[in-house]
Amino acid sequence: MIEKKATLGELASPSEPLFSVADLSRVWIQADLPESTLAKVRIGATAKVTVPAYPGETFSGQVGHIGAMLDKETPAPSPRASRWPMPMAG
Repeated sequence: MIEKKATLGELASPSEPLFSVADLSRVWIQADLPESTLAKVRIGATAKVTVPAYPGETFSGQVGHIGAMLDKETPAPSPRASRWPMPMAG
């Protein structure tokens, strides 16, 4: 469950969802990388990611896509988006 909108004693309505459920056993990570780093990334390559929400844990996956667009909002030079499916290690 990723979201709970129901509260004890509240009247439920058929038009309003009470809960949101998602399968988080496999998630996608999007990273903005500078062009100098992107040159080292290949589709199918192993990727390791750390996130502040899980300090001390490293998640491994594979690069599944390298985007072709630049994001002018990111301060890194010539960033491009890379995405990979990341199975969440319990």
